Order: sequence, then structure tokens, then C-alpha cells
Amino acid sequence: MVGYYIFRAVNNQKDRVRSTNGNCKIWGKPAQVIRTQYTTSDGKLHKSLLLTSGFWGVSRHFNYVGDLLISSAMCLTCGFGYVIPYFYIVYMTILLVQRIERDHQRCSGKYGKYWEEYCRAVPYKLIPYVY
Repeated sequence: MVGYYIFRAVNNQKDRVRSTNGNCKIWGKPAQVIRTQYTTSDGKLHKSLLLTSGFWGVSRHFNYVGDLLISSAMCLTCGFGYVIPYFYIVYMTILLVQRIERDHQRCSGKYGKYWEEYCRAVPYKLIPYVY
């Protein structure tokens, strides 16, 4: 249940910030955002927000912590008699770490200097003080 709460709460914060253009509160304080702009391949200028407070200020992909907790819970329901069920959490960890790296490359190209600023503001990719 903790994993599901984290997953939903993290994504809710992002959705709330986007729907209010950053004019909302996260954890009782005004949302902190980096206002960005980028040009798409068709030459159109777009604006976006990178949230640096709440769960998104803890790590860049804290929603994946929820995913990993849910996956761990599923494995733990199988007990400790067999190792095969635990391949699921191993698979999910590998999948999400690779997705984090792909996302980092994509966002670096998309946002440029704004992404560098975001990475300085939120240095951890997944688990604070670890990765």
C-alpha cells in the first residue's frame, strides 16, 4: 500500500503543477518549478515546467520507488522457498534504471540548459543519497 500511495502521490503532484501552471502548493508550500522552453523538430516553441519540490525535489524519478515497492511486495507474497519469484523485482529494477538513463539523455537534449539546472536542483535520479 505504501508503494501504491507513493506512485499515485508523486504523479498527482506533477499533474497538479501542470494543470495550475505551477500556481499551487506542494506539501503546504508554493510549488518550486523551473520554467523551460524548447523548440520541437517542426520549429514550434513550447513551454514546460520542471517540478523541483515535493517528491520531485527528492529524486527525479521518485514515482519508480513506488513501482519497486509494489514489485517487491508481489515477490514477498511468494515467501522465501523459491528464488524464481524474485526475478520480477530484479527485472523491474533493470528496466527502470535503463528507463531513467534513456529519459536523462532525452531530457538533456530536449531541455538543454534547463535540464542541467534541474539536475543541480534535484541531484538524485531514484533513491536519495544512493542513485
